[in-house]
Amino acid sequence: MKISFRTLFPIALPVLASFSSAGADLSVPLQKRVLPNGLTIFLVERHQAPVFSARIAFRVGGVDEAEGRTGTAHLLEHMLFKGTRTVGLNNPADADSESHLLETEDKLWASILAEQDRLDEASAGSVYSTGKPLPLVSEKLQQLRQEFAAIQAKHSALLKPNAFSALYQEAGARGLNAGTSNDFTFYQVDLPRNRFEFWARMESERINAPVLREFYTEREVVKEERRMRIEDSPEARLKEQLLGQAFLAHPYGRPVVGWPSDLYALKRTEVQEFYRRYYAPNRAAIVLVGDLTFNEINPIIDAYFGQLKRQEDPSPVRTEEPRQTNDRRTSIEADATPIFMAGWHVPAMSHPDFPALSVLADLLSKGRGSRLFKRAVETLSIASDCQASVGEPGSRYPGLFVATGTAKGEAVPGLLGGILMEEIDAIKKDGPAKAELERLRILREMDQVQRMENPDQLATDLAVTWAATGNEQAFLGDLDRYRSVTASDVQRVANTYLVDTNRTTAVLVRPKEGEGDRALNDEIEATLALLVKKTSPDMKVADVVDSQMEMIRAKPREQRQQMLEAMKKQLNDAPKATPKQTNPDESKPDEKP
Repeated sequence: MKISFRTLFPIALPVLASFSSAGADLSVPLQKRVLPNGLTIFLVERHQAPVFSARIAFRVGGVDEAEGRTGTAHLLEHMLFKGTRTVGLNNPADADSESHLLETEDKLWASILAEQDRLDEASAGSVYSTGKPLPLVSEKLQQLRQEFAAIQAKHSALLKPNAFSALYQEAGARGLNAGTSNDFTFYQVDLPRNRFEFWARMESERINAPVLREFYTEREVVKEERRMRIEDSPEARLKEQLLGQAFLAHPYGRPVVGWPSDLYALKRTEVQEFYRRYYAPNRAAIVLVGDLTFNEINPIIDAYFGQLKRQEDPSPVRTEEPRQTNDRRTSIEADATPIFMAGWHVPAMSHPDFPALSVLADLLSKGRGSRLFKRAVETLSIASDCQASVGEPGSRYPGLFVATGTAKGEAVPGLLGGILMEEIDAIKKDGPAKAELERLRILREMDQVQRMENPDQLATDLAVTWAATGNEQAFLGDLDRYRSVTASDVQRVANTYLVDTNRTTAVLVRPKEGEGDRALNDEIEATLALLVKKTSPDMKVADVVDSQMEMIRAKPREQRQQMLEAMKKQLNDAPKATPKQTNPDESKPDEKP
């Protein structure tokens, strides 16, 4: 079938101001093509090496999930590495048998959930009538679980684990990965140019006919990922709590990785339906940067991606966060470095005030010359790090302007918060100095230089910006919009948005440590130092101990006790390592006679 295409046209990025560290011409001809099914293709030709970077971005993320199904977008991202009907089985002829096993797994899991619901309801009724709960197990539930495990084992015997990724590795792929945010999902890989058709075949099959196999086991992997990334990280838990307090209605207040109870209840059929609704060519873009031309790849694009079917666009999120009218505060206790975090509601990236808010964030924390770094880190030495950003946790819809300070030494979060508010008040009163804006302009231009020279970074930035906005001009015009911001713009947005009644504050404080806890932590720290010194003499003991103790202190006492015993055993069993030998002539500087 003959397919007509829209005309290709070049778009030039703004040429950056010249400075001695980067004299290269950064005009980037971005070529664009849109297939009749709505799939957008971007190409930036780079012919320095016979390779290309590829990104496929979808306009779907955690914000698009239904209530009670948090984690769906992220789990689906995991599932799309499990293969297709032709990739992932020991014998492709078993595809029909696998389909039957998948349906059986789904039915058994639905029966398990239904039986658990029945037991919960019966127990609640017993409490109301007798004051006593009933057991939440039954012979039927145990039988269902046994049948479910047996079907999973039978299914597993048909599978060739990690087959999809293995094929990419055999083709010389680098950087095979994916990412999910509140606003978007994208898939990435770098390959030799002669593997372009291989890439097109793999990705078109992944989009068109994925098999969500190993769903119920992969769900457990995601739950473990949540435990590691959020539950074991005091800072991540603090951020999760900040977002939950700031967004009472909008789905930006929900974690992308999902709530554990939602993950447990998710069904494969629900995730399959989410895929069907949102993984449509008219909601996707392919970004290619490298040694390719449209003349050579057009026939391949047509053959593999032209047959994808357009879907009706789902409705956008219509829930709007009610206007905040009072200062909200929350806190968590953890034996970790204290942190102060504050967030203010701000507009989406599409709003004219967004560039000025970006400059405001940079004014506070970008580089060693920023206001918070100079005052809190260098002058007062009460913080080890200060960061400010806009568009948290997303920018497709109105989000947050977030400022974070990590305490140093005995500093408390309240002191960090006071310094932050003083700097914001100073900007509200006087605005930024002309020299500050010029410094930020130069830094932003240098950032642009670096990412334009890096094909990987360029491909990712183009992909995720398009996915968050649906418009490549959001990326192409970013620097010009940043340059156009004036001191009065920054002063105005600070006074408009960074007000107390629009603020949510979250602080991480250390718990009051009892004598027993203090003694246990001291013993763990001393034992860990001895272990590092014995087994890794070339490492800086203090740095390793400091980084590990922050994580260890946050764990329950019983778990810390177990870790201490394990370290003692390892200390006794481990052979003493020999320090790395170096050539004296190489390790010593030249000495003058």
